[in-house]
Amino acid sequence: MSGQITKVKNGSITLPKKLWKTWKGAEVFVFPNEDSLVVKKVEKPLSRLSDLASRISSPKMSQKEISKEVQSYRKNMKNK
Repeated sequence: MSGQITKVKNGSITLPKKLWKTWKGAEVFVFPNEDSLVVKKVEKPLSRLSDLASRISSPKMSQKEISKEVQSYRKNMKNK
């Protein structure tokens, strides 16, 4: 899926229809990163969400670094 422009209204963002269908009811982790908003789908409930947030909250982290941290966290959660 390519990028799409949407609006923030009353603190909510409307997802594109294809994404909405596949993410319906999903838990997501959201945080600002410079002029971006990063939204990551969470496969399992994160019991230590604050641990993950503290690791990836650096404004100088790239999208690739953030993805690696989230993947590592998911892997660790599966092994517990």
